Formats: sequence, C-alpha cells, structure tokens
Amino acid sequence: MSLANIAADRLLLYRIFLAGFFVWWGWTIAAGDLRSKKIPNRMVLTGLAVAAAALLLYLLETLLGRAGYSADYLRWNFYGYYLFNLAVSWGVGIFLWYGEVWPAGDAKFFMASLALLPLLNFQIRGFPRTLWFSVLINSFVLGAVYYVLRFLLMSYRGYKSKNQDLQRKWAGIRAELAAKAGDLRGGGIGKSGFYAASLFFVFLLHQVASAALRGELQRLVPDLGLLFFLLFIGWDKFSRLLSGPKFRWALWLASLGYLTYGMINFRDRLLLDMKYSGLSVLKFSVILGAGRFLLVYLMEKFSTVEVPAAEVAPGMILSRRYTDIIQRDEFFSGSFADSFRDGISQEEADLLREWGSRIPKENPKIEVMAGTPFAVWIFAGALFQVVFNGNFFTWLRRLAGLG
Repeated sequence: MSLANIAADRLLLYRIFLAGFFVWWGWTIAAGDLRSKKIPNRMVLTGLAVAAAALLLYLLETLLGRAGYSADYLRWNFYGYYLFNLAVSWGVGIFLWYGEVWPAGDAKFFMASLALLPLLNFQIRGFPRTLWFSVLINSFVLGAVYYVLRFLLMSYRGYKSKNQDLQRKWAGIRAELAAKAGDLRGGGIGKSGFYAASLFFVFLLHQVASAALRGELQRLVPDLGLLFFLLFIGWDKFSRLLSGPKFRWALWLASLGYLTYGMINFRDRLLLDMKYSGLSVLKFSVILGAGRFLLVYLMEKFSTVEVPAAEVAPGMILSRRYTDIIQRDEFFSGSFADSFRDGISQEEADLLREWGSRIPKENPKIEVMAGTPFAVWIFAGALFQVVFNGNFFTWLRRLAGLG
C-alpha cells in the first residue's frame, strides 16, 4: 500500500497511532509498577481518554460514511459490541479485585486495556464476548510460566549452594502440607465431600440452564471452561458462599427437586447430566488442587520476604498467611480493608508496627510479597492478544496445525 493510500485510509492511520500509543502506554505503566509497585490513576485516565477520543473519531467517520462522504467506516453494531465489551471487562475487573486476585490499580489497568484493544483491531479474536477471557488467559499463563521457571531455577541454585533460607522455606512447606494432611484425616474429608457435592449441583444446574435456554438467551450461560476459570479465581469467596446456610440450602433444595422431577420424567437425560456433572467435579478438583498449589501457594511462598515489624511501610502487600492472621486478630478488628492486594495504608502500617512491638520476641518479622507486579502480565497478555490475535492456547493449536 502506498503512502497516498495510507493517508486516504483514515481508519488505518488512527489504528497505527493507537498501536504505538498502546505499546508506549502499557510499557510505561508496567515499568512504573515494577519500580514503585503503584499504577498512577492519571496514566489509567490517559488511556481511557485516548480510547474515548478514538471512539469519537470512529463515530464521526461512521456519520460521514452514512452521509456518503466516506467509503471506509464502521457500522453501528460495532459500537453496541464495544459497549458490551466495556461493561463485561469492567465487571470482571471489579470481580477480580474483590476476589483478592489483584489490587485496584491492576483492575483499572485491565479495564483501560480492554477499552483500547478493539479500537486497534476491529475484528480481534474474542470480541465482544470473550476478549477479556483471552487476555486473562494470556496474562495468567505467561505469569505462571515465568514463576514456574523462576521457582525451578531458584530451587536448583539453592540445592547446589545449600542456601539455608531456601531450605527453611522447603521445611515450612513440608510442615504445612503435613498439617493439612492431618486436618484432612481429622475431619477435613467431610468438608471436602460437602464442597464436592455442592459443586456437583452447581455443574448440574449449569447443564440444565444450557439445555433450557435457547437462541440468544443461551449466550448468557458461560461455557464450561469459563465457569472453571471463574470458580478457580473466586474460590476463596465462593467457598465461603457455599458454606453459608441460606445459599447451601437453596442450592441443595433446587437441585434435589430437579433430580426428583427428572427421575420421574426424563431419567435417561438426567443420568447423562449427572455423569457430565460428576466428571466436571473431578476435572475442577484437579485444576483447583494443582493450580492453587502451584500458582497460589507455592509461587507465593517463594515470592515472600520477611520484614522487621518496625520497618513495615505503606504500600507493602502482606502475604496471604499474614493476612489471615491479622483478620483473625481482635487487635485489628475493623481496621483492614477486605482486599489485601492493594497494599497497606499509613494507618495500617502504624497498627502493624504497634502490634509487632507487643510480640514478646526480639525484632519480630512480618511476611510481605516481593513478586513481579501483575501489571507486567496484564500488558504482556494484552500485547500477546494483539500480536497473535488469540490467546495462548489458540496460538499453540495454530502452531500444531490444528486451527
């Protein structure tokens, strides 16, 4: 394409500018988060402002095109799809923040990134329904690959050098796993069985909804992979919801009522649904156990450092273990926010220092996170989606010649 043709294609010019802006903007936020562990609101607002300006330009081109003054413009349905994508990405960002997966700054960066991506490529894979899901898959998979390789390298180096700190961490892991095994033998099997039965009913109701809703309404039912992902990410919150008596009884009564009705009226179909639900419970249990051990427990264990209580500062992120300790301690009652990923405030740092001073031990220490800030993986996941027009697994399938 000649320069004259490029100049005549205004939409292409807008997209070239947006691509350059996205790379600069995303890298600036990711690099800043690496340095300071903070994402400035002004940078997020800058991204949203550029997305809004681009959207207005595209709207103007559409109006000119409908009036016959432009041959290259977007149809009206694009804007409806775009607003849907925006609403879903905002809902997911808030859900993952409330689910204590990432801080508020990362949630806002994710939302702003999803506002820009469809403006770079109008037909980007997954738009408008599952673009957010593809970006999240990329972000988590790329982050997981990095942390697993880092963990293996650290373990190898620690083994070769007989690193005492690493050996202490491994000893702590073995002790905690032994304690969890003891809890399981001491009554934890019943609790696990309760969760398995509850998940069975959740998957059964998912199958019922998929079969009952037709046409456009069926789009409201998430596919199984998406349901697995949402349950995995929000398991801490969802497991507490399952433990609540009202939700538990409502779920069990609805499911048992459906089972009774189904046994009388459509036994064969019900047995197929029950088989599907049982297999789903088995698959999800493997994903939950292996995934949370590797990506949550093990990776967090090797991303924590100990800081003297007297040196605790605002912005530090407490480890999950210390967050649980603090949430159970009456000394902190009503002081700490529900989400622990945002970093502690000045008042919370003062409380921790005061709490540490009361511990009858010389120079007590508190565990804080020292891993790579997640903005790096959000940017990497979004960039992967733009470059390869798909998530990590669709890219692997293309490499293998399967799609």
